Amino acid sequence: MQHASLMIKTDCLLLNSDSQTIAGVWLDSAPYIRIEKDATPELIIEKLFEVLNSSRIGIPHPTDWSGITKAYVHSMGYKSLKQLYKDAKNCSICCENGNLEFLPTVNDGRGFAHKPGLIITIKSSEPIPKIYAALMEAIDKCE
Repeated sequence: MQHASLMIKTDCLLLNSDSQTIAGVWLDSAPYIRIEKDATPELIIEKLFEVLNSSRIGIPHPTDWSGITKAYVHSMGYKSLKQLYKDAKNCSICCENGNLEFLPTVNDGRGFAHKPGLIITIKSSEPIPKIYAALMEAIDKCE
């Protein structure tokens, strides 16, 4: 199973991999990719698969959490988590058994919560325009 996140800001898209620790906790993980909001569908989907392919299961569980959020926020080009989350939408992406699942979320100001029942599923082998359309449908459902 591979996981990633796509954050939508007013001026850009931020993608990153999500990896699971040996304790079962999912963490934002590299690569951290920032692309222009008007990037082509081909580039967006290419970068989406890049971050998905970097997702790992069984990474070491952190013993010191102090720098984890700060490193993530700074790698995305922001000074604080509050600034990063301000006016942002987020879509979680999961790839398993040849299926892509796009999970819309709601931004509560402190983070993002999945919106139950709104998962959009598509085969990862579908053409880029179909994958992009499914992703855009999920993004439209984000709050």
